[in-house]
Amino acid sequence: MKKALRLHFSFIMRLCLPGMCITATDWSSSEEYDEKYYRCYIEADAGRCKAAIPRWSYNASSKACTTFIYGGCDANENNFYNKSDCNKFCRDKIYGSCAVRHKRKHCHGRKVKKVWFNPDNQTCELFQTNCEYVKNSFHNMKECYERCGGFVTNPCILPIEPARKRSCNTGITVRYGYNPQTKKCEKFLWSSCTGNINNFTTRKQCWKTCAPESPCLLKTEYHRYRFFRSYFYDADHDSCNQTRTFLKKQYWPTENRFQSTQKCKEECMPDHFDSDIGPLSGLYKHVQPFK
Repeated sequence: MKKALRLHFSFIMRLCLPGMCITATDWSSSEEYDEKYYRCYIEADAGRCKAAIPRWSYNASSKACTTFIYGGCDANENNFYNKSDCNKFCRDKIYGSCAVRHKRKHCHGRKVKKVWFNPDNQTCELFQTNCEYVKNSFHNMKECYERCGGFVTNPCILPIEPARKRSCNTGITVRYGYNPQTKKCEKFLWSSCTGNINNFTTRKQCWKTCAPESPCLLKTEYHRYRFFRSYFYDADHDSCNQTRTFLKKQYWPTENRFQSTQKCKEECMPDHFDSDIGPLSGLYKHVQPFK
């Protein structure tokens, strides 16, 4: 029977699990799926005994198998002898095709660059191959993260996914996402029916989460009675403000100080550009701000 890509609603987790590649006859109901994989979603239990035995369990929050200390008795079923067993039973089944690894083999034809999802570090990575892989093989990073991004727990490595012009009827709001290419927190339009966890309600939250060492987070003093004009970014209010200094630019603080408000906004207040949507600056007046 032909396999179909779809979301699976888990009654245990009360959420949709992406990346399930199943046939119509694999599971007769969601309850059957939950019954089989219930052990993967319960919290690891050391038990009441006092031994100290290293074991492995699947952590539904981090979406990975982690080690814990087993007391020796009265534990639950989320208890595996080693990481390999845990991965095979829980992670790889839950990830579906996103956990498929490509075996090294020789194929005819020239090598081309493809992208695959590495379940060990939850990132999409480049590889070269002259084989035609069907599962866990993508033409670009965007395709990979759209398919397997639901298994990523670090929002900072995910691409920004803005709302599409006709994505759904839930409305759109302004959010901020970290762009791994520009290494900046960018303003974009977000919809609850699309996107990923790389969206923050404030730009400051984005900077602190993904780029805590950014100069844009540095505080600077405001001075009124000085000779030379300069600008700084205020993360608390997401604004570029004017200040003054006694000294010329070569003696200014090297961080969070700019010659113009435009340069300040380019570095600390950029908008996200999406080739499918175009510039976003003219769209914000139609959007409800986050409350």
